[in-house]
Order: sequence, then structure tokens, then C-alpha cells
Amino acid sequence: MAPPNTKTPPVTVAEGPREMEIIHPPRALSMDRLIKELAGGVPGYSTPFENMLMWESRAEGAIYQLPVLQAAIRGEDYTKTVKFEPITQTQDLVDRFWRLHSKYFAPSAVEVRVLYEDLLGHCIALEQRYGRSFIAPNSKVFRELVEALAEECGKPDEAEVSRVSNAEAINQIYQSENFAVLLQRWVGTQRDPGLSWTVNWEPEYRDQVNFDLLVWIFRVGGVLDRCLGLIRDVCKYVQTLGHGAIEAFCQFDMAKLGEYRSLRSSILLGCSCEFEAQLDVTLTPDWWVDPKTQHLIRFPASNRAVREELTTLFVFSNVDSPAGIHLLLDFQQQQMNGTAKTPDSYQRVKQFITEQGDTLTPWRTKNGAWPMDSVVENGNYQAIEEILRGVRSDVVIRSKVARRREEPAETVEPPKRPKKASAPLELIEKPVEIIQEKSYAFWGGLAAVTLGLGAIAFSNQRQVR
Repeated sequence: MAPPNTKTPPVTVAEGPREMEIIHPPRALSMDRLIKELAGGVPGYSTPFENMLMWESRAEGAIYQLPVLQAAIRGEDYTKTVKFEPITQTQDLVDRFWRLHSKYFAPSAVEVRVLYEDLLGHCIALEQRYGRSFIAPNSKVFRELVEALAEECGKPDEAEVSRVSNAEAINQIYQSENFAVLLQRWVGTQRDPGLSWTVNWEPEYRDQVNFDLLVWIFRVGGVLDRCLGLIRDVCKYVQTLGHGAIEAFCQFDMAKLGEYRSLRSSILLGCSCEFEAQLDVTLTPDWWVDPKTQHLIRFPASNRAVREELTTLFVFSNVDSPAGIHLLLDFQQQQMNGTAKTPDSYQRVKQFITEQGDTLTPWRTKNGAWPMDSVVENGNYQAIEEILRGVRSDVVIRSKVARRREEPAETVEPPKRPKKASAPLELIEKPVEIIQEKSYAFWGGLAAVTLGLGAIAFSNQRQVR
């Protein structure tokens, strides 16, 4: 600063060079694409609880609140009025998926019983409230339900015989009693003589998972499917009655939430989950050109944790599903079928990526050949970019123990990168921190090539459609 007795203006001292920092939005991980596919009934992975699967994938227990029920019965986007906390950590995404799988794709015998009891309980409550508008005696839907109940009084391979021999007995119960008594006696612990339920819930089988049996009870036209159809129909009926009837139905549903153990809301069982889908990012071969990606391919051991997290995000984003999530689902079914479910039942499948990651997406396609129309939800792709930014691709990390450079797993010739316009990014200035460190030359000048490629903005790789 100039002396106070002169008129010389103060001199501004330079603080050093400045660079532009990219501002990225907070993480919001999603598995919407995966859940929508499974809810659509992928062969081998099917459940009649498509609506509940979608609702609980969004927020699990937080969905049971009045504004959500109101939006559901009106067919509106619930996110306009209700905001759920997003999934921000990859492990939380994985844990939620397998909880949903356990409930809706691989329930044990005792958990199956809870599904039946809750669903039939909703049907009883709705029939008592809406009467013939829910189900009319001798109607087509009533006869279909009776036939399904009769079929499931015996073993799956005896369905036809069971239907013929038990349908009349079920009708007799209805005629002499009522709809509620019929369902209560069918699912109750005190079975009627001659009626034996499909699901064996004796103590030694209570915790067992039987995928062959699940295919049968989850089938189109089964008891669960017929009951869910009745609930969907009554939700549509109430929608035609106007605002007052809709509000009364929501209040009725809210008041009964505590009566059920697993499937708590008839509205969410019967109404689809409406929300605005994220934009998708198209995966192109130039993703593999980035030096950080190439570094992960060439030096897998020193970047194992990063590779595992990237693999997880691609797998649960439903990219290349035959070489991704379907492999995990097949593995879990083989491990669980015919065994008792325990707290550790999902431990091995959670380790699958660690053990078999190189055979999964994305590393299976490291030559740049993404399957056709491969896309990732925008939020997940932003997380992928964030992870890649943490990879050091300018140096080869030396092991202090081995004291030798890690050799590459294999040489990959990067595909030529097409020229594309830069995508705009929000920027702010921040001081550059200058760090002096040793770097090691390798592969005849690869460092120079890496620096050249590093100048290409990674954001140029994205095509949002």
C-alpha cells in the first residue's frame, strides 16, 4: 500500500491464476428405469404388485400420507405437492432394491401369507363400504374370484381338479354367510374340512422361499391378481364420483393404514405412480475415450473401489440388463430357492459386483460397443461423472510395498472421438492450488497423450434426449 502522505493509488496484488469450477447439482440416484421394467412383468421376474413396487421404490414408508393418496386417486403427479428425500448414496440404492425384491419377488411362506391376509382384508373392507359397486354376486368377476380361490385350495399341478371340486363348497359358504366370512375362512388358520391352501406355512416351511410356488401364486388369474383387479376397478369407480367421494375415500384409506402389516393402502394398490421422468443420457463410444476411463481399464487394482461404484450405478440404471441386473437376479434366485430366508440372504448378491464386476456392464463393453439404445437417467449419469472426476489419470500410482509400476490388464485402442459442440455449464471462479509432485513416464509418452485428451471436456460426451 502507498504511503499515506502521497497521492499514489494502492497497487492490487495478484493472488495467482484462477480456474473455473463446475457447479454440479446434489446427487439424486434413481432406479426408475429398472423398476418400470420389472413392474412390466419381465419373464422370470414377475409380480402382481406393480403399483406398490413403483410407489415403494420412490420412498418406501414415506408414501403413506394424505397428499400422496390424493394425488394417486386423481392420477396426478405426486411430486407437485410432496417431496421425498432423494437417494444420494450408491449403497442405499442397492439396499432399497433388494428390500423390494425380498418383499415382492422373493417372499418366504410366512411373508406370502401376510400378503394374502392384507390383500383379502382390503377386499373385505371395500366390499363392506361399496357393496355391489365393488363386487356383485354372480357377476363375471365374482365367478372368476371363486374359481381362483378354488384352484388355490390344492397343489398347483392339481389346479383343474381342485377348481371343480372346491368351487361349489366356496359358493355355499358365500350363500350361507357373506363375502367377508368367505375370505376370512379361506385364508384363516382354522381351515374348512377338505380345503387345503396352496401355501404350506407349517413351522418348518415358514421362512422358506419357493420360486416355483411364487410363479404359481403370482400368476395372471390367481387370487392375488383377481383381488388387485377388483381394487383397481373400485378406484376407477370412485374417480367418476367427483371430488367429495374422492376425499372421503382418501380419509377412509388413511384411517385403515394401521390395520395392515405389509400392504397398507388400497389406493396405492389400485393406482399407478405418476411422476415426471428424468431426461435420459445416451451412451456413446466416446465415453471410453476419456483418459480417466482408460485409466480405470488399464489399472483396475489401484482403482477397485471406483470401478465397483461405477459398475453398481450402471447395473442399477438397467444398462445392458442381460449382462447386468438379470445376472444378479438369476444368481440370487439360485442362492435363495428352497432355503430359509435370513438376515444374510442377500449378502452374497451384494458382493457379486466385487467378485464378478469385470464380466458386467460397463467393463463388458470396454471396446466401446454399448448395446443399442443404451441410456442412463440424468441424475445417475451426473453421479457417474462425479466419480470419474475423482480418478487420477495423469500419473501411475506406485505401490510402496511392491515398488514397481502396475502393468496394464490389456491394451485397448480407444475409438476415435467425434467432434461435438460443448454443452453449457454453470461456472464460478476459484483459486488454483499448485501442487508439485513426481510423475512417472510410461508406455512411450502416454502421459503426453493423456494430457492432450484431458483437455477435451468430459461433458462433451453427453447426448441428452
